[in-house]
Amino acid sequence: MSINAQEVILTLKLLIMLKKILNLDGAKELNQKEKKSIQGGKWSCGPRASDGTCAPCPEGYMCNTGSTCHGGSYCIVEIQPL
Repeated sequence: MSINAQEVILTLKLLIMLKKILNLDGAKELNQKEKKSIQGGKWSCGPRASDGTCAPCPEGYMCNTGSTCHGGSYCIVEIQPL
């Protein structure tokens, strides 16, 4: 297995980017427990509205299960037609 120049350059760029991020004021690398607690940016659909629909997702988002709330429901970006 050989490493080509593109892979080396990409790896170096990623390491430089990580170093810059970690040098931001207040930034720190997460420990394993903190990494496991990340929810991946998902918002849970809120409690059911009086009409039984999922509510509230932030503007521009909709519940991944449409209008039916149940365990595992979360908000996703609403796709706008072109």
